[in-house]
Amino acid sequence: MSDRNSMSSSIENRTPYLDHKFVDYVFSIKSEDFYYNNMSKGMLRFAMKKTCPKKILNRKNKTGRPGSDMYFIFEKVFDDFMDLLGSSDLTNYGFNIVKIRETLLKYKKNLNYSSNLNKEFRNDMNFFFRIYSYLVWSKLY
Repeated sequence: MSDRNSMSSSIENRTPYLDHKFVDYVFSIKSEDFYYNNMSKGMLRFAMKKTCPKKILNRKNKTGRPGSDMYFIFEKVFDDFMDLLGSSDLTNYGFNIVKIRETLLKYKKNLNYSSNLNKEFRNDMNFFFRIYSYLVWSKLY
C-alpha cells in the first residue's frame, strides 16, 4: 500500500529511512509547490530547469495508482481516518482537527463522483490524503 500511494505522485518511497524532521518539512510545503507547469515533481523540475534539457524536463508524468484520493478517502479509509483524527494531536502542527473532521463530513454528505471537481476540492483531497498518510505513519512509528 505504501508503494502504491507514493507512486501515485511519482515518488519512490523508502519508509524505513523516514525521519520525523523530514515529515515536518514536507508538511510545511504548499501543495502547489509539488507541481511545476502543471506537472508533478515540481521542486525537482524547478531545481533542474537550468541544467536539464527541456525534452527531459517536460517529459510526461507517470500514471498514478488507479482510483482517486476522493474514492480512497471516502470509500476505503473514511472510518479509520476519522478515528485517527480523533486520537491524534495534530494541533502541534497547527492543524484544526475539528475543522478537518467537519469538512470531511460535509464532503462525504454531498459526495458526487460524477460531477466535475473544482480545483479547491481536488486540492483538499490531496491534502486529506497527505494527512491520512501521515497519521498512519505516525501511528506505526
